[in-house]
Amino acid sequence: MVVLITGGRGFLGSHVVAHLREMAPDAVVRAPGRDECELTGAGLPALLDQVRPDIVMHLAGRLTGSADELRRDNDQAAARLFEALDSSRPQPRVVLASSAAVYGVGGSEAAPVDETVVPAPRGLYAETKLAAERHAGGFAARGGRVIVARVSNPVGPGMGDHLLCGTIARQLVAIERGRQDPVLTLGDLSPLRDFLHVADAAAALWHLARHGTPGEAYNVAAGRSRVVREVVDLFLGMFRVGPVEVRSAAPGAVRSPLHEQWLAIAKLRSTGFRPARDLEQAAADLLSAQRAA
Repeated sequence: MVVLITGGRGFLGSHVVAHLREMAPDAVVRAPGRDECELTGAGLPALLDQVRPDIVMHLAGRLTGSADELRRDNDQAAARLFEALDSSRPQPRVVLASSAAVYGVGGSEAAPVDETVVPAPRGLYAETKLAAERHAGGFAARGGRVIVARVSNPVGPGMGDHLLCGTIARQLVAIERGRQDPVLTLGDLSPLRDFLHVADAAAALWHLARHGTPGEAYNVAAGRSRVVREVVDLFLGMFRVGPVEVRSAAPGAVRSPLHEQWLAIAKLRSTGFRPARDLEQAAADLLSAQRAA
């Protein structure tokens, strides 16, 4: 079996590669860099012809950046990938890593958002991720086998400090080592999100590559949401030095387009997958990795 992973050197992608090395040691795993893959250039058809993958996992993309960068790396890159896959023979099975942000609605604890909700994204990131899904839908309409994974908020070793838990870990370790005053500076602590251990996210993507139904979308999440303030307190409980002052933006001062979200994972569970780790483990693993860096 040959598996091609775009974005395999990024945060989530590196965990997918590691998971495959452990769980599918006989698989040939290719995780080309941006220059080799050339998702926005002419090199992709040649790469597919050379590698001849059985499975393609499209994890490359961008969370932040300018409007042009988001469109290029989320929308246009997916368009070029599926265009190249049209002429790939034999056609591989494809997993597209999308985002739960595409829903644009939050649901509630009693009625979490499931895959029957029609996406209505708020913000350019979510819009460009949904555009990638539309390219996947076109590929499916042309006979391609593609599964869409709407990933929530993966947490764990290797995450950048432009993400909430990444910046918490970086600042706490800096405080422990005396490189920062004992003050944790964060944004709004009132949003509510579904956080998933990145190792579980990686395992779910590989599980869907083998057991997901082509043409379907799946929420990849923990199935439990936490208020950001609770997440901060969880990290502070693992802090090794003295008390830390937490300074945050006033609620609503800098609020994301999707303030609160609850996600249903019954469809993912129906394939036989269940998350094996909790947020406490994710936070501990992230802090350990940050301390070792």
